Amino acid sequence: MSHTLSHTHPKKTYTEIDVLKAFSALTVIFIHIVGTYRSIPYVHNLWVWSHFAVGAFVVASGFLQEIHPVAISGVIPALKWFATRIKRLVLPYYGYVFAHATLIFLLPAIFDRYHPTITFPFLRDTILLIGGFGQNWIPRLFVMIAMTYLALQFIKSAFKLTNRFYWILYAFSLAISLFFLIQRPESSKYSMIFTWYTLFLFGGIIYRHRSNIRLLKLTGLTSGIIFLTLYTFYYARGLSTSIFPHKYPPSLYFLAYNTAVITLLYAAGSRIQSGIASHPFVGNTIRFISRHSYSIFFVHIIVLDALHKPTGFWLSDFLIISAATILTVYVLNYSSTALVSFLRIRHHGA
Repeated sequence: MSHTLSHTHPKKTYTEIDVLKAFSALTVIFIHIVGTYRSIPYVHNLWVWSHFAVGAFVVASGFLQEIHPVAISGVIPALKWFATRIKRLVLPYYGYVFAHATLIFLLPAIFDRYHPTITFPFLRDTILLIGGFGQNWIPRLFVMIAMTYLALQFIKSAFKLTNRFYWILYAFSLAISLFFLIQRPESSKYSMIFTWYTLFLFGGIIYRHRSNIRLLKLTGLTSGIIFLTLYTFYYARGLSTSIFPHKYPPSLYFLAYNTAVITLLYAAGSRIQSGIASHPFVGNTIRFISRHSYSIFFVHIIVLDALHKPTGFWLSDFLIISAATILTVYVLNYSSTALVSFLRIRHHGA
């Protein structure tokens, strides 16, 4: 068996995925801002039903990975692919930790929401993504997704399996999510991969069947019915209908809601493609937010630390912090691009 790693590189841009990622990036900011205003009943409800943002990123990741499918049948190519993924996922987090920790140390009066105690276990957990400095559950999740994807692609390639393999995995993952609905694990740090991966698989399914509108509609409708059935059951029994308790790890309740909402957002993105194309500023803004959504996630935590509640009203706070975050990412991106160009010119001129 030849040891190869192969993939394709089509240049097509998928506006619907850019819309999905951009909307979800703003929703993540929204969740973290309105979380401090949850004493207001209607704001609390907005917070509850906004918990599809990370799920949308996982779906988008599965979709985009399927554009560049990887067939792995050797250890060395596999390690190279995984090393590339690790750099893209972990280095931005380390950069965030360094920047945020430095600002906390230099300007404690401004950046005062976090007060980390620097110990060896704290540093170890931060580096290994198992604790320490906050918000590393996101890179940890995507690292676990990459590891799982790599292992499954190796199996698929080694046994020459067809794409039915993905449907079997999808059904198996849904079965686990049903179990999580009945029995919640004591810790979700690692068990969460079994059902977050459901959404990653769903992203691949969307890509492979993107021309099958009927299937996508059926998927969205079925997911909506499952969610509403469970919601009605919980409500009738006097149990909490909140999405959040079902997020870590995702249960069938969480997955059904996420799948229904994400399918609607994907369909909406498909419908407004022509409108976006006719408005360059809107299109460029959506693409920028989409393509820098990972950076936006980390930067907004720093901005939120500095501003916290700039106006005392959730909506204006959201608008101000979102604008400050996107502007910061734009300046950082523009500055780094200009610096790289300058260094290249100096290098060629030397």
